[in-house]
Amino acid sequence: NTWRASLTVPLNANNDVLLSYSEGFRAPTFNDLYYPDYGNPTLKPEHSKSYEVQWRSQLSDSSRLETSLYRTDIRDAIVADTQWVQQNIGAVRVTGFESALQQEWFGWQSSLGIAIIDPRDRETGHTLSRRARRTLSLDLDRQFDQLGVGASWQAVSSSYNDEQNQHPIAGYGLLGVRGNWQVSPEVKLDLKLDNLLDKTFTRALYDYNANYYAYREERRTVQLAITWTPTL
Repeated sequence: NTWRASLTVPLNANNDVLLSYSEGFRAPTFNDLYYPDYGNPTLKPEHSKSYEVQWRSQLSDSSRLETSLYRTDIRDAIVADTQWVQQNIGAVRVTGFESALQQEWFGWQSSLGIAIIDPRDRETGHTLSRRARRTLSLDLDRQFDQLGVGASWQAVSSSYNDEQNQHPIAGYGLLGVRGNWQVSPEVKLDLKLDNLLDKTFTRALYDYNANYYAYREERRTVQLAITWTPTL
C-alpha cells in the first residue's frame, strides 16, 4: 500500500510548519526481473516509510523560503550494482536536508537551492552507490515583453560507484542558458544550451579488464523548439 498524511500548522500570516508521514511500495519492473544478462528474478518489492518536517516562510513580498528535514527508511531497497544488475539491500536509511530561497531582484526571478543527504546502507554503514550527498543549484530568469532569458547552474558533489565505497566518482558543475521569443500570438521560439562550458563529467563508472572507466555524459548541447498555436 502507498499512502500519505500531512498536517499544516500556521504559525502566523507568513510562516507555517508542515508535518508529514508516508508509506511507499515499489515493485520491481519486468526489466529489473528478466532483462537478458541484467535481470534478477529473485528481487523482492521495496517498502518505505518517510517522515518530514517542512518550514515555509514568506520573508517579504519578493522573497520566500522553504526548508525541510526528512528521513526515509527503506526495506529491501532496489539498487543497481556495479554491473547494473538490480539487487535488494535489506535496510537503507536516507536522511536529508533541503532548502530553497526564491527572490526577485530588479525584475529577475531567482531560485537558490541546496540539498544535503546521507543515503546509507544500515547493515554495512556504507553510502549507497551513485548518490551525490550535496547538491547546490541556482536559477535566474527574466521576461522582457516578448523576450525571455534565463540561466541555470548546478554543482554536484562526489559519490561512490560501488556499495563498498572503493571507487569514487568526481563531482562536477554545469552551466546552462536559455531564451524564448514570442514572435507573434501564435508562434514562439525557445532556445536552450545545456553544459554551456562543454564540461566532461560522469555519473557512473564501468569496469573492463579490472579497470574502471567513466560513462560519458552529454557535452554541450543545443535545442531549438518552435511552438505554433493557431487561433481557431
